[in-house]
Amino acid sequence: MVSRIRESLNAFIMNKDNPILTPVHISLAAALSIGFIDLAVDILSGQTDGVALGSLVMALAVTIGLFFLFSTVLWSLVVSRMGRFFKLRDMPLAISFALFIVAGVLLLLAHPPQLKRVTAQQPGP
Repeated sequence: MVSRIRESLNAFIMNKDNPILTPVHISLAAALSIGFIDLAVDILSGQTDGVALGSLVMALAVTIGLFFLFSTVLWSLVVSRMGRFFKLRDMPLAISFALFIVAGVLLLLAHPPQLKRVTAQQPGP
């Protein structure tokens, strides 16, 4: 029973022509890289001084999970449909999409946007 399940899962995962697994594998790899890069930036910038290891692992898991969810949803709703419209292959499209998202996140980590603080001004006399 267990060997039959293992064989069917192995055949499903190793099927290179499966259009569902290509973006999932690439999104997972991109999510892992973004999570570890985010953690490294936080450690190097000194934002994690005095923080327990458990909370760092939780932050890493949340970053990986949210990025994976975001990229998978964006892939299924937008990118795959654009690829079918322009008749593009799945593998190069998934790789370029993941690299685009990773480059955007890296740019945001390197140069965070400076948000202006809006304060209510008191009316003058």
